Amino acid sequence: MSETPYPPVPYNVSYSKWVLDELRQTLRRAQAGGWGALAGSAVESIDSRLRTYPQFGEPKKDLATSGNVLWTLTIHPFFVEYILNEEQRMVFVITPFEVMRNAGF
Repeated sequence: MSETPYPPVPYNVSYSKWVLDELRQTLRRAQAGGWGALAGSAVESIDSRLRTYPQFGEPKKDLATSGNVLWTLTIHPFFVEYILNEEQRMVFVITPFEVMRNAGF
């Protein structure tokens, strides 16, 4: 009989008010252009990845603040930059999601 593994401890994800406001506007544009389902699904996927496995992205550079690393993540139709602090299990989304050029909205 195998033991049931414990679920992973999620990372805390912090979005600034600016990031959330911009994301809402982007989702409204996507909805108006007929891309709402795709955009909404991508946002859910990004948030889920950041909470469970933020290393899915690509590390870009170590930051001056100890333990903080700038990462990027692309899940169509979005590109996201974030700071990962492994020791504190914290993720900070620092800029609004960028819409990829071929997204259509």
